[in-house]
Amino acid sequence: MALFAQKPDTLFSRERIIDIIWKETPYITERTVDVHIVRLRKKLGKYSDAITSRTGYGYRFNADVL
Repeated sequence: MALFAQKPDTLFSRERIIDIIWKETPYITERTVDVHIVRLRKKLGKYSDAITSRTGYGYRFNADVL
C-alpha cells in the first residue's frame, strides 16, 4: 500500500511491483501480486475501488476515489 500511496496514479506492472517489494525473494510470481492486491482491497473495505487494475499489466492507486 505504501508503494501506491507514494506514487498515486502511477501504473505499476506486476513485474515492477515484484522488483520493488520482493527484490530479494526469488520464488515470487505474478500471481502472488494478484493475491496481495485482493487482500489489500479487502482491508480497504468500501474504498477497495481505489486500487484499479489494467488487465494483463498491473495496478495503480486512484486517490480520487477516496
